Amino acid sequence: MVKGNRKDLRWIKAVLLNSYKLHDEIVFEILGEKDLLNNEIEYIVSKFPNQLLRDCLNVFCGFPQPLWWLAVHHKNIDFWNKVIRYILTNETHIGFDICIEEFLRDGVNRFSKEWNDGLELWEKICTTIKNKSIIANSLIKNTSACTCNIPTVKGLWSILFECYKKSDQENDLISLIAENIEILQQTGHKEDLFKFLGQQNINKVIQELIPDGIVINLLHLFSTNSLFTENDKNEMFFKIIPIIDEKPIRFFVTLNYFKNISNENFITTEIKERLNRIPNLIDEIGEKKLAILNQQFQYKLDEWIEYERK
Repeated sequence: MVKGNRKDLRWIKAVLLNSYKLHDEIVFEILGEKDLLNNEIEYIVSKFPNQLLRDCLNVFCGFPQPLWWLAVHHKNIDFWNKVIRYILTNETHIGFDICIEEFLRDGVNRFSKEWNDGLELWEKICTTIKNKSIIANSLIKNTSACTCNIPTVKGLWSILFECYKKSDQENDLISLIAENIEILQQTGHKEDLFKFLGQQNINKVIQELIPDGIVINLLHLFSTNSLFTENDKNEMFFKIIPIIDEKPIRFFVTLNYFKNISNENFITTEIKERLNRIPNLIDEIGEKKLAILNQQFQYKLDEWIEYERK
């Protein structure tokens, strides 16, 4: 079965190596070494050809489709959990991108028993990885893709922020969150952002947002400075209208702020009317951005033979 000229032979091997129990005979036929499974996990993984290792990880994790639908995923969890844990400690290792997706997809929904030390492992990953944007982008994507478990997600984000701070890169993380703010609002409840990011970090993100930060700062200036006349306020506000027209408001908090101050005296009638006409395109933009982000895990399986119904 593991020898021949079938186009999809690589996937047959990957499925066999994802059996409920790995048999020495099958391992020998595919990987060419007797008693391989009696060795340390580092050595075992080193005996996998790169492509076969990626194929096995794809099969185990169940993505892309149709690997999940075929119900061949998450077999022999004890073995493959060890493999994934080993790979997660080395960002340059083959399959790291698949493993971090599997790890965080489980984590944002509350770590399963196989990852009962998930937050401790996450701290190790965050501390050792050099290119932190890889794991930050994966956390953004997985946080946004579900109604996440707040305590666990709060822990994941807190650890990530702390590691960015220790390496003096906190501003990079704030900028990355701001860049993806519409995506993060696609999680089950938009208000959850305050629970797992925290008010202080949210405030920093808002200052990075254009036009949100500009408009909020100007309106705040009006509320704290009584020297401005109505003409002054109108002139200053309408100078930034082209910015608002070019870039839609990006954060639901900004729109809520506009509603909350709609009856305040520090803004003019003209400004109130203009604020009320600002459209809410956050979900429309966020859904499109999230779809693009998800697309990277919807790649076509090479050398996969599709069954065609007649």
